[in-house]
Parts: sequence; structure tokens; C-alpha cells
Amino acid sequence: MPRPIDIGTALGVLAAGAGAIASQLPGLSFFTSNAPPSFGVLGLMTSGLTLAVFVWVLSSTPPSRDRSRTGLIATGAAVLLGLGYVGLLNWVTVPAPAETGIDQRFQIGFGLLNFSLTDDARSLMHSSGGPATPEDLMLVKGAFRPGGPQQLWNAWTITLAWTMLSGVFLAVYFLWAFGLACVATRLVRRTAA
Repeated sequence: MPRPIDIGTALGVLAAGAGAIASQLPGLSFFTSNAPPSFGVLGLMTSGLTLAVFVWVLSSTPPSRDRSRTGLIATGAAVLLGLGYVGLLNWVTVPAPAETGIDQRFQIGFGLLNFSLTDDARSLMHSSGGPATPEDLMLVKGAFRPGGPQQLWNAWTITLAWTMLSGVFLAVYFLWAFGLACVATRLVRRTAA
């Protein structure tokens, strides 16, 4: 005969699960404000991904298994990879200056590396008093507009840089959600006991 469900235990597990999902909030601001340019609808996916990861981890972890150590390692890896992501974001994107009135990041190629620049951009860089930063290069060319970076960076390098940036972003996000879900299994198991 099946054991009756104890309402107190069920509410405790529900509260622990809700608390675990709420633990995502500090990281959520990082993921929403630092998403790759033109990430579009994929940015909305991250909230659903969190819930999916939590459900997957909580439903696939046997009651006797403690995944909190795995969770701490995954969360630590997410933080370290996130620091690398911020460096990559600053290398392969350019925020529009405040005086332009545009609140947007523009995807570029790989900074000022020669292979990434178009012939026009290389000639601007080698002129006397040429631009010293990608921001300066975009200002000189008036490239803070749709299609502007393509005048200065080869299209394939812009695409490759965006792909790398998006891949690292998704890896950080998954590791963060997975790590917190693993830590939450301990909380949920303890509450259910």
C-alpha cells in the first residue's frame, strides 16, 4: 500500500525547491546585462533553461546521493569561466559611447588583430595618429550603427567571435544553474527527510 503524502514534507520540499531556484537571482543580473550582442530570443531561453536544469538534476539524483560537492565545483568553474567571458566580451564587442545616445554593444571581430580587420580598417590604423582602440576606430568611421562593424572587421571574424562568445556564455550559464541545482539537492533531500 502506498505511503500517504505528508503535506508538511511536500510543502518543505516545495519551499526548498523554490529557494533553490531563487538562488539564481544574483547571477541572473550578470546573465541579462552581459549577454552577447544580438543574442535576441536566446536571452529569454535562459530562464527556462534554469528551470529545466533544476528539474533534471532534482529528478535524476537518487535520494542517497549527495551532489553538493559537484555543485560547488561546477559553480566555482562557472565563476572562473565567467571572468574569462567578461574579458572576451570586452575584447570582441564595443559599447557605444554615452554621447552617441545608443545603449548597445556592437559585435566586432578580434579587437585590433590584423587578420580580423578589413583593408580599410588596416589603412586607418596605419595612418599617422590612427585610432588606438576599437572604439576609436568605430568613431572615426561612424560605425556605431547597424552594419557599421562589417566595414571595419571581416565578416567571418565577427561571426567567429560571436559564436565563441555565445558558446562561453551558455557554458557559464549551464554550469551556474547545474552547480546551484546540485547544491539544492542536498537542501531538498534534507527537507524531505
